Amino acid sequence: IDNHDLEPLYHHINISFSRSLHVAVCFYKNLDIEDKVKQSLIIVLAMLLSDHVDENITIRGLMIAHGKNTATSIQTVVNSLCGNYLFDAIDMPINVGVSSIIQETNALIDTFNTTKGFILMVDMGSLSQLYSEISSHINGDLLVVNNLTTITALDLALKMQQKMTFQEITNRVDQGYHIDTQYFEGVSQNINILVSCVSGLGIAEKISELFQTLMPDNIQIVPVDYSTLKYKIMNCDWNYFKQTILVLTTVDIDDKIPFDQMNIYDLLDATGERKLNKCLSQYLSQDKLKKLNQKLLRFFSKEGISEKLSFLNPDVILKEVEDVNSKYEDFYHLKLDGKIKLNLYLHIALMIERLIVHNTKDISIQAISNEEKDFFKITKSIFQPLEMKYNIHIPNYELSLLYELFRQFIK
Repeated sequence: IDNHDLEPLYHHINISFSRSLHVAVCFYKNLDIEDKVKQSLIIVLAMLLSDHVDENITIRGLMIAHGKNTATSIQTVVNSLCGNYLFDAIDMPINVGVSSIIQETNALIDTFNTTKGFILMVDMGSLSQLYSEISSHINGDLLVVNNLTTITALDLALKMQQKMTFQEITNRVDQGYHIDTQYFEGVSQNINILVSCVSGLGIAEKISELFQTLMPDNIQIVPVDYSTLKYKIMNCDWNYFKQTILVLTTVDIDDKIPFDQMNIYDLLDATGERKLNKCLSQYLSQDKLKKLNQKLLRFFSKEGISEKLSFLNPDVILKEVEDVNSKYEDFYHLKLDGKIKLNLYLHIALMIERLIVHNTKDISIQAISNEEKDFFKITKSIFQPLEMKYNIHIPNYELSLLYELFRQFIK
């Protein structure tokens, strides 16, 4: 197989099984094998490892220590005790300068998705200054721990394995022992555009890929989980957005915010197109702006929605979603325009797929206002036929997301 033919499969595995792929790459890195054969072997090994590596652990970790095998020895113990691949390691021989370690560290970090947070553990204070050299390669929050020992590394690894959020780890990191830490906040250390979709991180990632193909290298497009974005805004955590020039979402943000924000679906009309062009004109040529608008229109068409469904019959589910929208319009006396309907088609169709495969968040949420309580009751009634047909149950978390989409129209 030609390497060019393997690239789409390699890219897909990197998105779905990034940890497994990384382990496979490390395994074959120093073996003297022809590149074409090596890439095929990497793909096969990554697929085999995917059953044994927890890909839901989103925080990445790296150990760096002086000595021939210091960091890698601690890494081996910690990963073995946890039964998972959690930390990478770089050994720094005494006679090697920091510059070569910086180069090796940056090359390694560039292969990671660090948007959910990155933990750097070092054994000496001098190495903690690596931050200034690696910050531009990190696309999220950074925690530097200046006390690399087996016990501290194991403690952090267990917290990662328990799927604690980055913020939870930073809040608890000094409990039980004394360590020096530095916490550098921000969704990205580079100029960035954030994309968040109430329908799920998967759609935000696809929109981000669409943008990134046309953006210059110094602008990063970062997909952000909607619940994370909402939490940061509610708590006025503006440091998180310190390098953000634009936030794109599928719902309007009513809060006062110190950065530009656009509803993604506004990009489908002339006013939204002009606003986006104004925001990005200093970064993109008119030709690239035109191509970007064309790609967005294609992405949010009904045909585009059909391509995003994994296994549901597009013709059937979109007809059922249209019926759902009609019931909302009749009950609330609404007349929704085309771009709003496309947003609802996308969200509801993907929501049903998520519920069928039980891939939805288990978050305890209760309706607060009378309006929201009424919406929950109405929605349960509207979706009852689909719940019976697909043997699903719509939890309150999904009801709350639907309310986020509808509340601006039903007030």
